[in-house]
Amino acid sequence: MTHTGGPVAHLSQLRWKPGATADEIERVGAGLATLPGQLPGLLYYAFGSDLGLREDNADYAVIGVFADIEAYHTYSTHPEHVRILREMITPILESRSAAQFAVSWPS
Repeated sequence: MTHTGGPVAHLSQLRWKPGATADEIERVGAGLATLPGQLPGLLYYAFGSDLGLREDNADYAVIGVFADIEAYHTYSTHPEHVRILREMITPILESRSAAQFAVSWPS
């Protein structure tokens, strides 16, 4: 599919390794909370642990809405984002699923 421009949403669903601690997961959230002020073109950013409403859900989710594909790429390659992935997420990550898709967003 070709995206002709405009806002892009990124959704990442994470499943933690058995034994991932509450402190480790809280550290992930603290790290992610530092990103919004560093990212031009970020329109919306939210993350958190699953509420447990369904058994087959992921353990954690991150969603960001970006002004355009370029802003998403800035996020995905930003040094602080890469550091959080490497130091906080990857050590406790069992699996990840992600998608990027076009969205309507108020001007």
